[in-house]
Amino acid sequence: MTDRPAGADTDLVDADRATAAWVGAERADHLRAASVDWPSWDLLPAQVDDLELVLDGLLDPEPLTVPVAAATDWRVGDTVALRDPEGTMMAALRIDRRRAVDDATIALEGGCEGVARPARWSFRALRHTPEQLRARFADDETVLAVVTDRALHRDDVEEIRTEVADRRGQLLLVQLEVADAGADATAAVTRALLAALPELRVATTLSLLPCSPRLLTDTSDARRDAIARALGAGTRLRLGRIGTDVEAAIRRGDSVANDATFPAVEAELRAAHPPRHDRGLVVLFTGLSGSGKSTVANALRGRLLERGDRRVTLLDGDLVRKHLSAGLGFSREDRATNVRRIGYVAAQIAHHGGIAICAPIAPDAGVRADVAAMAAQADAGFVLVHVATPLEVCEQRDRKGLYAKARAGALTGFTGIDDPYDAPEQPDLRLDTVDADPQACAQQVLDLLVTEGWLTGDR
Repeated sequence: MTDRPAGADTDLVDADRATAAWVGAERADHLRAASVDWPSWDLLPAQVDDLELVLDGLLDPEPLTVPVAAATDWRVGDTVALRDPEGTMMAALRIDRRRAVDDATIALEGGCEGVARPARWSFRALRHTPEQLRARFADDETVLAVVTDRALHRDDVEEIRTEVADRRGQLLLVQLEVADAGADATAAVTRALLAALPELRVATTLSLLPCSPRLLTDTSDARRDAIARALGAGTRLRLGRIGTDVEAAIRRGDSVANDATFPAVEAELRAAHPPRHDRGLVVLFTGLSGSGKSTVANALRGRLLERGDRRVTLLDGDLVRKHLSAGLGFSREDRATNVRRIGYVAAQIAHHGGIAICAPIAPDAGVRADVAAMAAQADAGFVLVHVATPLEVCEQRDRKGLYAKARAGALTGFTGIDDPYDAPEQPDLRLDTVDADPQACAQQVLDLLVTEGWLTGDR
């Protein structure tokens, strides 16, 4: 272990203890004041959830691990202020070990002291701490816990009623908030659970619990039983999975049997998951420079404007670079950042019901997957269109002279010449612009959108 830096707080948690817990107000003030001289790291939302669960004692803290950029020069013995995405200090991490994850990332391990819970602004009255719940139930064995990440339907409610009546107790209903599901979809589950409470006809406490990736990978019955006990409830009820069928039907826009769920629950879920033709959509064109992406994208935009049933935004690669991505270069990392920025803006457009058409080269399959994930988290659709024009045809078109420069060595890192292009293995649509004009290609995309339900066929 290296010597600790001058001025470091010698009263921090001993890393050998590998503990993680919330501290009192006086200690928290001390850590905040000391953190002025520390390095800090902003956590991603999923990491905030993970850390809160660790500090609450609902996930194993040994050792607490935080992935950071490999370029950081923090040493064993240093203390790092862990902050939420808004920059508020959440915890102090004493580095006990540095471990390489990959070329770009290292993992910091050590003991941790929690300073402040992250701000969660929705359903604040339902956000109980484990201490509050334990105090409320005092390990009462008659308390039945239901740990769920979905709404309750008729079969679920009947099962819960029977179990609570048999033990003559009360109910703790714990909703796991799955961050990857998107804020709107998660809030819809909460509203649906609230709508089901009168149907339970038992004394019920509904409490929300952040659900981190670590918890999602360990949602066995044993894990959920442990959560129930940690929150003060004696027994957990394992529900059947009938509700997944109900919600899958609602997501598809199908009708459900009258006796499957409650009208108020169904209304909340349908409001959050409208039919495809009422939801937003991201259409990502990918292909080599000169493949015809922009031309087909513009033709598609024109056809959609003719229809007039959806708001349409075109995020062309060249235009985005002049505004959204001004200052980025053309290294592989900068190009990936450019596509992710396009994907983020497109997902926000689609989140509010619009259609976002994107036409960057997007050569990296992993980055394209990131854009698809952004759309999914926005509860929007995603369609990948590969404009599969052969390289030799793209070179013949070469309106900007870029291929010629790349062949001559005057331009390096050019996709298709000295930088790879990951051709999509299973795009939603593959277009041939050699034997079809842009209007015909745009029609193929339109036909797909109608077939898949993203557009109605009556226009």
